[in-house]
Amino acid sequence: TITVNNEGILLTNAVISDGISTGRANVSTIVKSEASIAIAMTGNPDPVRPGEQIFYTITVSNQGAAALTNVVISAPVPGNTTVSSTDITDGGNCSPYSTCYSGYSIKWTLGSLAAGQSKTVQMAAEVASGSSAPSDGTVIHASASVNYDGGSAISVNNVVVDSTPGLVLGMTANRNPVAPNASLTYTLVYGNRGSGSASSVVLKAPIPVNSSFVSATDGGTLVGGEVQWNIGTVYQGGSGQRQFTITVNNEGIL
Repeated sequence: TITVNNEGILLTNAVISDGISTGRANVSTIVKSEASIAIAMTGNPDPVRPGEQIFYTITVSNQGAAALTNVVISAPVPGNTTVSSTDITDGGNCSPYSTCYSGYSIKWTLGSLAAGQSKTVQMAAEVASGSSAPSDGTVIHASASVNYDGGSAISVNNVVVDSTPGLVLGMTANRNPVAPNASLTYTLVYGNRGSGSASSVVLKAPIPVNSSFVSATDGGTLVGGEVQWNIGTVYQGGSGQRQFTITVNNEGIL
């Protein structure tokens, strides 16, 4: 558990590793002060296999005291991926195309965003496969920007390609948005989809900025600013989950 104290966007990540394979996950949470706008972009899973989809979540928040006008979110389709129009939420598109290829820009026209209001949109990008599959270790670089009358902001996200990943990790928050000085609990779900057991597995999750650690399940401890669990062995096909809670200190995006 963590406690969030101020407004903003709380961007949180976690890593699971056995020293051979590594899984990563991230999630953003609105902490509903002043600064006009904030944007955060997350992408999961990481690593990703050729032919799989990367699920991107983009969150924008108006942290100012007045409404923002002509708000538009833009996200170029990452290299080595394509996005189908059916895999874009909230009216986003790369019109007039039904399939958005690398380099095309997907846009969401939000119009006005009231003071304190936030908006989340999503898209799923399929990684190329077969003879066009990117090699292991390729970084899928994604970005999203928001423009409005008077300013702009940008966020980026990187996912690594691995055709034979072992450990995988997912991460969710129990509420979004969350109020300042409220508690926020993250759930980490891990699994082993490799060809054998993973031993000496360690799960780590840094405590987000502008927050305070409260507690962790299953013997998780705070070590140097991050929560750690010594998972031990995760057998092939095995899975599990852990949780930790923070208190949020400021408004924004966590």
